[in-house]
Amino acid sequence: MWAPMPRIYLNTSTASAMPPTTVTNQPSPRAMVANACPACGASPLAMRRSSRLARGIAMTAGNHSSMPSVATHTANDRPLHAVRDLSKVPEIIGVRGFGQFLLGDRGIQALWDIRVLLVVVVPVLVLGGLLASGLGLPVPEELWIVGAGATAGHPVTEDYNGAQQEGFGTPQMTIRDGRRCSAAVAYLRPALERPNLKVEVNALAARIVLDGTRAVGVEYLQDGEKRVVNAEREVILAGGVVNSPQLLMLSGIGDPVALRVQGIAPRVSLPGVGRNLQDHIAVAVSFRRKEPGPLHRKMRADRIVREIAKARLRGRGIAASQPHGVMAFLKTMPDLPMPDVQLLCSAAPLTAAPYFRPFVAPYEDSFACRAVLLRPESRGQITLTSRDPKQAPRIRQNFLARENDWVTLRAGVQLARDIGRQSPLAPFVASEIGPGPGCRSDAEVDAYIRATAITVHHPLGTCKMGTDKDPDAVVDGECKVRGVDGLRVVDASVMPDLVGGNINAPVIMIAEKAADLIRGREPLAPVNV
Repeated sequence: MWAPMPRIYLNTSTASAMPPTTVTNQPSPRAMVANACPACGASPLAMRRSSRLARGIAMTAGNHSSMPSVATHTANDRPLHAVRDLSKVPEIIGVRGFGQFLLGDRGIQALWDIRVLLVVVVPVLVLGGLLASGLGLPVPEELWIVGAGATAGHPVTEDYNGAQQEGFGTPQMTIRDGRRCSAAVAYLRPALERPNLKVEVNALAARIVLDGTRAVGVEYLQDGEKRVVNAEREVILAGGVVNSPQLLMLSGIGDPVALRVQGIAPRVSLPGVGRNLQDHIAVAVSFRRKEPGPLHRKMRADRIVREIAKARLRGRGIAASQPHGVMAFLKTMPDLPMPDVQLLCSAAPLTAAPYFRPFVAPYEDSFACRAVLLRPESRGQITLTSRDPKQAPRIRQNFLARENDWVTLRAGVQLARDIGRQSPLAPFVASEIGPGPGCRSDAEVDAYIRATAITVHHPLGTCKMGTDKDPDAVVDGECKVRGVDGLRVVDASVMPDLVGGNINAPVIMIAEKAADLIRGREPLAPVNV
């Protein structure tokens, strides 16, 4: 369920007006990118196609966030110079979108690995791609989960990105022709053949070059040498939730006290850099099946080979989707204004793998509902461990630091357990595996949460957008870094708070909006949805 995904870096805008750009990207040894929620693969966001098909920067780095990146604009007659490292990345996973989105979101950008160094990416100008919103592949027990939810008193919603988020519904996924429709596929790859784009690999962004308080370029390391890309207009940092604050701090932009501790001379005082780290945390409630399910049967080695071929050649079959046919947004208390817990339902255990008797025994089949804390109060922080850009920053998630987060997640686990006990699921459930029937008290549930909780890879907030009155604000309403001319941050790090769902699509929306701001384009007219 939590398979490591290749990272992404990316920016886009239409192939016309916007000036060429510069990008730098660095290797991230064990980076995980969750463009679709790793647990559900879904984008709880119905995207509406805009009349401007090819708008804006789209980037994923992370989603689940955020992919490191920095871009510098050069004059129109100069080539687009991109520095990025894809040498260890077999595929790029992500999503792309058009201008107008409904509320919701999906696995953006999660570049979540303590080993992640610093990447830099740029807005690359391209013709927009297509976002395909596919559906998950339901299996029988997942369809009955909806009935179990209704039996337990929960509503059903036809579109959780529409008028009613609360309830059980079918996931919306970014899948096109049986394959993930990634931001790289939709935006970046069409631009790789452009004559004004040069791609270099094995490059590590070291710092933003400042002339006084103006960003004028990016210094990066390549082949053991320091190199500089100059910017004539502005530098766009899209490094993601981890790497954007890291690069700012390496450049002397951040909390002066913390910078001096690392031997870095402060250039611009912005104490909020790296603060306000937020992420979704989840706990699975799993159930043993009475009989193996259809996915389990398809996972036999000879069968899954046929399914993979069908998916590759025809875009159909079990390998062309994900075994997450149901999800829900629920309230732990009826008087809440909006859902505070998400349930991600999976038809397969984490141990699912091809088998073939007598050589490899089949895995024990089960399914699960993962309870996600949607609106945490806890906040973490990204800090430097060294002035050396090759050294990974420190990521302190600080999950469940607030009592209210414990109360809500505990209630979410109980909601998932209660649904598993409903009569519509009786033909499928043999027993509860985790937390298990022996786990009854709050203390026992809390112990289970401590032992099994994982991130949903939706980090954001470390370069917070805010007003002049907010002491922790790093960027303004146009993503411009406060106190620095010619520098923007465009990624999940600018989001001040978590959305109540997956975050990839909102981050792409931010990137598209930023692209319009950079190009001076008028915003689209409001749309009633």
